[in-house]
Amino acid sequence: MTEHSIDFIIFGKFRIWKILYQDILDIHITSLARVLLNPHFGLSLMNRPFTHYVEVHTRRGVFRYLLITPDNPQEFVRTVRQKIGKPPNWA
Repeated sequence: MTEHSIDFIIFGKFRIWKILYQDILDIHITSLARVLLNPHFGLSLMNRPFTHYVEVHTRRGVFRYLLITPDNPQEFVRTVRQKIGKPPNWA
């Protein structure tokens, strides 16, 4: 995360994607069952198959729905929700 965006980094140093906070509609933690039943077409940037998933819904872009697995999902969601002006939501 930066001051203005979420950056997606591979191999510890190559940025492959970024989402500006102003483009995020919502972000929340979700379960594996909900992921499997989700009708949205999106981009899955997961490298931890047995952890909490984070759904990111964006206003624009090629992918409006992303599924990611940050190191600390609860803290990640709390921080992003704070930056986009939404109250904490753990559901």
